[in-house]
Amino acid sequence: MNCSNNALQSVIERTNWIVTRLSILPDNYALSTSSFQVSDQNVYTIASRMFTCNKVRSVNVVYDDDKAICNCNTPLSTKFVIRLFQAHQHTGNVLVEIRRKSGCSLDFQQEYRALFQAATYGEAHPREYPFHKKAMRMVDKGHTGEEYIPLPKGIIERSLEMAQNHLRLEHYDAQMLVLTDLALTTDPSSTETASIATKLIFLEYTGILEFVINVITQKMVVHDDDKRNENMRSSSLTLLRNLLTVSLQD
Repeated sequence: MNCSNNALQSVIERTNWIVTRLSILPDNYALSTSSFQVSDQNVYTIASRMFTCNKVRSVNVVYDDDKAICNCNTPLSTKFVIRLFQAHQHTGNVLVEIRRKSGCSLDFQQEYRALFQAATYGEAHPREYPFHKKAMRMVDKGHTGEEYIPLPKGIIERSLEMAQNHLRLEHYDAQMLVLTDLALTTDPSSTETASIATKLIFLEYTGILEFVINVITQKMVVHDDDKRNENMRSSSLTLLRNLLTVSLQD
């Protein structure tokens, strides 16, 4: 019966993502770095907020209510998956995993930020930039077997400048979100985007590199909480590894 309901809703226009129960995150599950927890909200509200966000941003989505998972495809053909888990059996927190499958890392980065804002704060913002397929050249063609469109000129610089400013705020959640964004932007699998971003970080936005090195060498103890410090150091190491890998590839 559940399968029939899901099949029927895939044919007609959906009005919501109706998730009523969650599975606990398995012990052996390799969680994506682009994940976050939401507290003080039930799963129905979180799923509904994310549904609204996807709709406002014109993301094509196939939802599975029973498994609390959905497959997304942006107007730029960037594909990603959203999974919802119960964070821990002794807490009421919902764990949201957003995992990129293919496509432009910067496009995914924008969707990740939008979904984070929606799930956490209930804010749904439309896409910031108009996209015109004929006016833009294709990049990273061949990596995914598909053609997709890059973001407009200058957005990498604006993104890095914003990231550098946010790292100086000394706000843990903002810093972790920025480090996750930067790790996606410099992902070696996204050859052109990663190359441009890496060069800019080394030459112009050196505050990002300085922050990462200070965290790794523990010259900067960002928080008193050992677990948070561990998470911050792990994310910084991931970013530094990306930067070095991309530099060697260029």
